[in-house]
Amino acid sequence: MNEKPQRVKITNWTGGENLWDNPVNIQLEDALRCRNQEYRTSGSLEPRKGNSRYNCCAENEILGIKEFKLHGDTFYIVIDKSGEINLFDPSGPTLTSLDTGNSTLDYSYWTFAVLNDCYLVMTNGIDRPKLYDGNEIRDCGEIEFPVFIGNCLKNVTGTPQEVGYSVKISFYDEDTEYETSLSNPTNVVQSERDTPALTLGIGSQITTIPSRFTHYRIYRTRGDGETYYYEKQVIISTISVILTANDSDLEELAPDDLAPMPSMPYVCASQGMLWCGGYVEYEEGDVTVVNGDTAIVGSGTGWTKAIIGKYIVIDGDEANKYVIYDVDVSAQTLRTNPEYKGSGASGKSYKIFPDKWRAYHCEKTVVGFPMIEQWPSDHFVEVKYNEDAGMTGIGDLEGSTALFTDRSIYQSAPDNDGYQVARKLKSPTGTCSHRSIAKDGLGNLFFLSKYKLGVWLSSLDGGDYKFVNIGLPILPRLQELELDKLQYAHAEFVNEKYHLWMATTDAVGTEIGEVCYVYDTRMKAWIESEGPQATSSGSIDGELLIGDEYGYLYKGNTGTNDGANLLTEGERTGTATSGGNSTLSDTGQSWTPTECKGLYVNIVSGTGIGQRRKISANTSAQLTVTVVWTTNPDATSVYAIGAIRFLRRFGWFTLAEPIRTWELAIHQEVQTDGTVSVKAYKNYDTDTTLFTESIDLTKGIDRIKLSMQGPTIAFDLVQDNVDVEFKIYAFILMMNQILNENIIGAIPSQQQEAQSGT
Repeated sequence: MNEKPQRVKITNWTGGENLWDNPVNIQLEDALRCRNQEYRTSGSLEPRKGNSRYNCCAENEILGIKEFKLHGDTFYIVIDKSGEINLFDPSGPTLTSLDTGNSTLDYSYWTFAVLNDCYLVMTNGIDRPKLYDGNEIRDCGEIEFPVFIGNCLKNVTGTPQEVGYSVKISFYDEDTEYETSLSNPTNVVQSERDTPALTLGIGSQITTIPSRFTHYRIYRTRGDGETYYYEKQVIISTISVILTANDSDLEELAPDDLAPMPSMPYVCASQGMLWCGGYVEYEEGDVTVVNGDTAIVGSGTGWTKAIIGKYIVIDGDEANKYVIYDVDVSAQTLRTNPEYKGSGASGKSYKIFPDKWRAYHCEKTVVGFPMIEQWPSDHFVEVKYNEDAGMTGIGDLEGSTALFTDRSIYQSAPDNDGYQVARKLKSPTGTCSHRSIAKDGLGNLFFLSKYKLGVWLSSLDGGDYKFVNIGLPILPRLQELELDKLQYAHAEFVNEKYHLWMATTDAVGTEIGEVCYVYDTRMKAWIESEGPQATSSGSIDGELLIGDEYGYLYKGNTGTNDGANLLTEGERTGTATSGGNSTLSDTGQSWTPTECKGLYVNIVSGTGIGQRRKISANTSAQLTVTVVWTTNPDATSVYAIGAIRFLRRFGWFTLAEPIRTWELAIHQEVQTDGTVSVKAYKNYDTDTTLFTESIDLTKGIDRIKLSMQGPTIAFDLVQDNVDVEFKIYAFILMMNQILNENIIGAIPSQQQEAQSGT
């Protein structure tokens, strides 16, 4: 057998010599990487940072978080499951309600988009899309428009009446240049040809005026014409106005379509415009229908004007879908086109939904400024009809927009005439979650896929986009999750790391929270995060802002614990006096009821060591956890609330299929007591597969010998005492392995080769 010396060099943390990215001879997938550390080439390994919890609470699951900058000011919007939109001030910290009464359906997570010098737009696909201007929340675009209820146009000159004239008007907000749809036409009035003199009475006709509007814009026909042209605008308090412009002076055509933003679940800023799309079925309550009638009456339905323009399908009449053109919110009655064709009945189930294959974009001014409240109905892009799920997300590509379905990605960009056109990209998959789409600083998109399970990364290569599944190392973990829950996955790209949260379940299928995987783009390695579980995420001052199911907010990568900063230092750790299936009691404590809710408790020594559970409630001396203990704590169990396990995981690396013997030498600061457990994993399985060895921290240098067989390997180093800082100066990994290797001219018995290395 021939011997080939092999070496795996790991960073010399004390000397500063950069050997991190330079393994010699051995073909490692990514070289050895270390979890929970910043990218560094010298110094000592340190405990991971914590996640500080703010002492204000929305008291309901956080459904959306967004940082928003406008004219030098920074705002933070937080939306919770009670339907409340809050303004978060981290300096307080305080949560101030801005708007309430929005949908509380389970799937009504909110998405956000903002462009430079524009207001923040937010939507859940059920309620009317909302807009925040730094002062108040309002609907993004009014559905209301002026309606004339009688004859209001008169001829006032007394000259020969030769030709007919008619007028339409709109509401106009001068501050934002937002204009509603046009009114119905007035009565036709005969006046002088080319030089009419008309009086338009407004005050007695328009009785309901939304408070935001500053002006009316007035459009008039030319003599006997049917086309409307802009004549003037007048302040909203105007009662009557005289119209005397010559026909030849009317040149600017009235806008054809000034529709507001449609209610869809996904919104994205791309190409200097806002885009929206997606598909949500609304089916609360039931309806009464009458054959041949356009009116459908709801019971327990909760309809708002957000359903205008969507389709409704009635149970038993699935062959027909009807466009909703009006809704009486107080009477819960909608009107459709065409009239109902099925059999009349009460108590019928139904579904309301938008066109699942369209993505709409807002209007732009002639100089290219986005009109974020103006969404003409013909400003849409349609993708192909080759899947059933419809649009599943929208992403911002460099100079174009990515439109996702479950299995495909389409790229929308302007053609030579300036109209948006979609073409299908050569992508093997699409996304299952709009909120999993995140853009890095290089113009690449990360996204989660269920169709081709994994986390995918797009990049521009010679004018074409290529897509790589970077999630193969965590694929076995993804396969353990409920695929139907992946639609709720959400992500954030912060500090060159892609953070992805996904719902997890216990052994009987009960959802127990979120697991977070982090992809470090510099290390090109995955990390399974141990921070607080998040239902929504955002950023604050370039750091993670996390919201949990109990309504609390955490600032990521700060402090020395996960949320326990709300407790005094003396209350952070203790020894249990007793424990039950899902409780831990400490009669020496005096916690404020519910203050520990949402935090984690770790058993750090004694009975039940290594267990970590989320706290669902607490009294003054007892914690209740969300999942029962594997081993109930007792009077020997030392616990820590918000504990950070001093855990460092070496990332997965791959060799051939050898038999390996490893020796791991560690150099660290000498401590008076304590140990570090070394756990080994293989085949991308983060359960301990073979062994747990122990390192003695009272020695400056200690060695352990390991032996395992498999194509992949990773190590965890876990300190038993979470309150003592543990610094590692160097790792030395020595390896002996036996490989099957073809040797030219050798007989089969000579094809086994021993290799060793340091």
